[in-house]
Amino acid sequence: MGHPLSRLVVRDAANVLVAGRCFSATHDAHASVRSMAQCMAMGQAAGTAAAMASAASLDPRQVTAEALRDRLRADGAILELPVQSDPVAVGS
Repeated sequence: MGHPLSRLVVRDAANVLVAGRCFSATHDAHASVRSMAQCMAMGQAAGTAAAMASAASLDPRQVTAEALRDRLRADGAILELPVQSDPVAVGS
């Protein structure tokens, strides 16, 4: 399956990234990301990956998911939700 960044890289074209509703995924996965927030997050990830690849004279496929996540976090992107404690368990 690959990491999520691989879903933004066009399979049969060099140096092409896609974001928004035109990404590669199963029907169920595609249906879960049709809101603006997810599309904007994919756009930020694709743009950041493109900038990183260009700055390092790399193909976008050579940008590692770890390096991209680090850069996105440094830019203030929220990549995971904080773990919240169960209010029922806390009050017991």
